[in-house]
Amino acid sequence: MLEQRREIVEKHIKTHSARSVEDCDAVTVLNSFLRSDGKINKNFSCNDKWPNIDGTFEFVSNPSISRRPEQNFVVQIKGTHQCNETNGIFKL
Repeated sequence: MLEQRREIVEKHIKTHSARSVEDCDAVTVLNSFLRSDGKINKNFSCNDKWPNIDGTFEFVSNPSISRRPEQNFVVQIKGTHQCNETNGIFKL
Protein backbone atom coordinates (compact mmCIF):
# COMPACT_ATOMS: atom_id res chain seq x y z
CA MET A 1 0.00 0.00 0.00
CA LEU A 2 2.73 2.44 0.96
CA GLU A 3 4.72 1.52 -2.16
CA GLN A 4 1.68 2.30 -4.37
CA ARG A 5 1.30 5.73 -2.79
CA ARG A 6 4.99 6.41 -3.26
CA GLU A 7 4.76 5.52 -6.95
CA ILE A 8 1.73 7.80 -7.41
CA VAL A 9 3.51 10.71 -5.71
CA GLU A 10 6.74 10.19 -7.67
CA LYS A 11 4.77 10.02 -10.91
CA HIS A 12 3.27 13.46 -10.26
CA ILE A 13 6.33 15.23 -8.87
CA LYS A 14 7.58 17.93 -11.20
CA THR A 15 10.99 17.33 -12.71
CA HIS A 16 13.54 19.73 -14.11
CA SER A 17 12.94 20.69 -17.69
CA ALA A 18 15.52 20.63 -20.45
CA ARG A 19 15.78 24.42 -20.05
CA SER A 20 16.10 24.46 -16.25
CA VAL A 21 19.73 25.65 -16.32
CA GLU A 22 18.75 28.56 -18.58
CA ASP A 23 15.79 29.36 -16.32
CA CYS A 24 18.04 29.34 -13.24
CA ASP A 25 20.40 31.77 -14.98
CA ALA A 26 17.42 34.02 -15.71
CA VAL A 27 16.42 33.95 -12.03
CA THR A 28 19.96 34.98 -11.05
CA VAL A 29 20.05 37.83 -13.58
CA LEU A 30 16.62 39.15 -12.58
CA ASN A 31 17.48 38.88 -8.91
CA SER A 32 20.54 41.11 -9.39
CA PHE A 33 18.77 43.42 -11.86
CA LEU A 34 15.87 44.31 -9.55
CA ARG A 35 17.64 46.67 -7.18
CA SER A 36 15.20 49.42 -6.45
CA ASP A 37 16.05 51.18 -3.17
CA GLY A 38 13.46 49.15 -1.27
CA LYS A 39 10.64 49.51 -3.79
CA ILE A 40 10.83 45.87 -4.87
CA ASN A 41 11.41 43.18 -2.27
CA LYS A 42 12.15 39.88 -3.96
CA ASN A 43 12.25 36.29 -2.85
CA PHE A 44 13.36 34.18 -5.83
CA SER A 45 14.86 30.71 -5.94
CA CYS A 46 15.79 28.17 -8.56
CA ASN A 47 16.50 24.45 -8.81
CA ASP A 48 13.35 23.56 -6.95
CA LYS A 49 11.07 21.04 -8.59
CA TRP A 50 7.74 21.87 -7.01
CA PRO A 51 5.69 24.04 -6.93
CA ASN A 52 6.20 25.35 -10.42
CA ILE A 53 6.96 28.93 -9.36
CA ASP A 54 10.27 30.69 -8.77
CA GLY A 55 9.13 32.92 -5.93
CA THR A 56 7.49 36.23 -5.23
CA PHE A 57 8.20 39.91 -5.12
CA GLU A 58 6.43 42.77 -3.36
CA PHE A 59 6.03 46.31 -4.62
CA VAL A 60 6.42 49.15 -2.11
CA SER A 61 5.67 52.48 -3.78
CA ASN A 62 7.27 54.81 -1.25
CA PRO A 63 9.51 52.94 1.20
CA SER A 64 10.58 56.11 3.02
CA ILE A 65 6.96 56.62 4.18
CA SER A 66 5.66 53.07 4.52
CA ARG A 67 7.24 49.66 4.11
CA ARG A 68 3.84 48.04 3.61
CA PRO A 69 3.64 46.38 0.17
CA GLU A 70 0.96 47.61 -2.20
CA GLN A 71 0.95 44.43 -4.23
CA ASN A 72 2.47 40.94 -4.14
CA PHE A 73 3.42 39.05 -7.31
CA VAL A 74 3.96 35.32 -7.76
CA VAL A 75 6.48 34.74 -10.54
CA GLN A 76 7.77 32.02 -12.77
CA ILE A 77 10.91 33.22 -14.53
CA LYS A 78 11.92 31.78 -17.88
CA GLY A 79 15.23 32.15 -19.66
CA THR A 80 15.24 33.64 -23.15
CA HIS A 81 18.72 32.71 -24.30
CA GLN A 82 17.40 30.75 -27.27
CA CYS A 83 14.59 33.16 -28.01
CA ASN A 84 14.15 34.70 -31.48
CA GLU A 85 12.46 38.01 -32.18
CA THR A 86 10.76 38.82 -35.48
CA ASN A 87 8.71 42.00 -35.91
CA GLY A 88 8.35 42.42 -32.14
CA ILE A 89 7.18 38.82 -31.61
CA PHE A 90 9.31 36.57 -29.43
CA LYS A 91 9.38 32.80 -29.99
CA LEU A 92 11.32 30.07 -28.26
